Amino acid sequence: MPRPSSSALHSSLRTKAPHPALLPRPMTRQRLHSLLTKSANLRIAVVGDAMLDVYLRGDVDRVSPEAPVPVVRVRDRKDALGGAANVAQNVTALGARVELVAVVGKDDAGTRLKQMLIAMGGDTRGLVQTARPTTTKTRVLARSQQLLRVDEEVDSDCLDSEVEALIAAIDRAVADADALVLEDYNKGVLVAPVIARAIAQARIKGIPVVVDPKYHNFFSYKGATVFKPNRRELEAALGAAVDLEHPDALPLVLERLGVENLLLTLSEKGMALVQTADGGRWTARRGESAERDGKGQNRCRAH
Repeated sequence: MPRPSSSALHSSLRTKAPHPALLPRPMTRQRLHSLLTKSANLRIAVVGDAMLDVYLRGDVDRVSPEAPVPVVRVRDRKDALGGAANVAQNVTALGARVELVAVVGKDDAGTRLKQMLIAMGGDTRGLVQTARPTTTKTRVLARSQQLLRVDEEVDSDCLDSEVEALIAAIDRAVADADALVLEDYNKGVLVAPVIARAIAQARIKGIPVVVDPKYHNFFSYKGATVFKPNRRELEAALGAAVDLEHPDALPLVLERLGVENLLLTLSEKGMALVQTADGGRWTARRGESAERDGKGQNRCRAH
């Protein structure tokens, strides 16, 4: 299969004028209210790598006598849901119900993550306890300046027994879901058998599948409804730069991925949506850029 041109790396996106029927509807206040009202009746299954983000804030007024490093006197600790758990939190913020399928350790971080999910009304029956530690990212800050980040994690693929437990949890979650989100951070949950089973079950039920991929198993999401990488992830997976000015580049990528829609985020340049529509016609559209938060996720305006 031909691959997208990699002769040059361009920073702009060339788009064709789409048919009016393909243009996104404007996000009016009335439409936003309607969408939020409908979301209250939806149940979303989120599968992926859950994390606990810990923020330690304090003051620095001396250097350690043991090594030339600052001594931080911690004044405040804040825990936050990260990774797929953060996506689950965002789903509940929109008014929908959510079930998270992920692995957690038999440790304090796993207990804390579960407690936070319960507090926000999330379903925790899909959490699989394993011998690996709960992925925890601890950030040490002084006067709003991050001094250090400590990662506690095992990012190898889940064991066969853990994969079996994940698949059983996915079967239960998808059976009750109106949509499926696969959130990959390359921490070992979304391995090929898990991805295949999740998408197959969703297709059997006829619900949409939204994928936020990372580098591993990038081409394992065939059949997904929406596939949302950023440009760096896409080019790393292809092993080549993508010439966005070439009209065939992104359609060829979409064909190779085997997904229905490719939503490519382009940092400050917005987003490109590529899809098959109107008898195989390819369309690409620029979206508005979004503010990036501390977790590397984008807050995007809906269309």
